[in-house]
Amino acid sequence: MRKIMILFLLVSTIGFSQETIKNEVGSFNELKVFNGLNVSIEKGSTRSIEISGKKADEVVVKNINGRLKLSMRFPETFNSDEVEITLFYSNDINVIDANEGSYIGSDGTLSQQNVELKTQEGAIIDLDLDVKYLTVKSVTGGQVYTSGNAENQDIEVTTGGAYKAYDLKSNYSTVMCASGGIVNINVSELLDAKVRLGGKILYKGSPKEVKTKKIIGGTIKSKD
Repeated sequence: MRKIMILFLLVSTIGFSQETIKNEVGSFNELKVFNGLNVSIEKGSTRSIEISGKKADEVVVKNINGRLKLSMRFPETFNSDEVEITLFYSNDINVIDANEGSYIGSDGTLSQQNVELKTQEGAIIDLDLDVKYLTVKSVTGGQVYTSGNAENQDIEVTTGGAYKAYDLKSNYSTVMCASGGIVNINVSELLDAKVRLGGKILYKGSPKEVKTKKIIGGTIKSKD
């Protein structure tokens, strides 16, 4: 398949001292955010983006074969309070990936069959979910906060990453936590938990079955 790259040249309208930029972004199923940007994702009937703030015109929006990337043209001179972004989606977002101190959140519930959440480099994802299959990977100080429901979840947290999900009810959870990572989960049926090198898994929900494995230290503990 021919590789298609869409680089959006955003047209801005200036009101008072602040720019507001609105544009269609095309179909996408993966979102990647960089450079400390704060992004709110909202379900809608269109696939569009709204950017405001004094450096709105420095936000780079690229859609490469359904992978939507948001970044700053000059990240070294950017502060997170200088730009606000709302991204509207109409189809499922299969992968949500926050990098380099960025933040991805929502005022609504992400409701779909499955989703993969990824954070690294101090970035944060904070979402309410209603999914059947959830995959989470958090490394290098990344943080993921979830609430809502997920029937199955597969979690990997290492190198100081964190997954805070006491408010997410799950039936089946597979967790690997290592190297100073921390996982807080709520599971009712089966917990398969592995820790190594100082990882910590704390769980609620009184699961009917708990499988544990520890390698070179670590903690697996009920909080009920």
